[in-house]
Amino acid sequence: QLSVNKEGIIFEADVSTKPTDDGELLKERVKGVEKNTGEKIKKVIADTGYYETNAVKELVEKGKKCIVPKQPTQEKDKENFRYNKKLDKYKCKRGKELKYITIKRAKGKRFLVYGAKKEDCIKCSLFGKCCKGKGLGKYGRRIMVYEDREFTEKYRKMINRNKRLYKKRKYVIEPVIGIIKSVLRFRRFGLLGVEKVKSEWSLVTTALNLIKIWKLMLNSG
Repeated sequence: QLSVNKEGIIFEADVSTKPTDDGELLKERVKGVEKNTGEKIKKVIADTGYYETNAVKELVEKGKKCIVPKQPTQEKDKENFRYNKKLDKYKCKRGKELKYITIKRAKGKRFLVYGAKKEDCIKCSLFGKCCKGKGLGKYGRRIMVYEDREFTEKYRKMINRNKRLYKKRKYVIEPVIGIIKSVLRFRRFGLLGVEKVKSEWSLVTTALNLIKIWKLMLNSG
């Protein structure tokens, strides 16, 4: 894990054994930077792998501009359905309606579940693609949407407005990773155990920061 400023100076580094983010990794990065710098972060830009709705919402509610897009596959799927607020129904690409069924809780979040009629899906030309047809009960294709639909819609629009800013992220963080691998030639950990690996990673990132700061001092004087 790495957190850098726009100049590529590492403000926070850590090691995690989590295969995917559950929302805590993103919050840990922000908390770590604020602890190390003594300042409150106003803007957070992170890779799609850090997206988790509850975590993003929490940071936004704390007044932070949080630019962390959803995975492209998540967004693409939802684009196939249009919501009618007045009727509280979704409509698929073939014009069939998905009505509200129930609320489902998953990973600490509440989702609204909408489903299409099984008959509509079976007769549809996209049956087998949009709706797989396995284990169909009363309903055909179902979708789940985050309960706070107003937040997710506002957040989606904000992300679309800041696509150019998000693209700049890779020009800041990726070179840092590249230097660690190619210049410092650090490609694998040599120690065992999380705490020892954290110490090793801290040493590597500190060394890179010292090099960067030294170069900044040379250029300034």
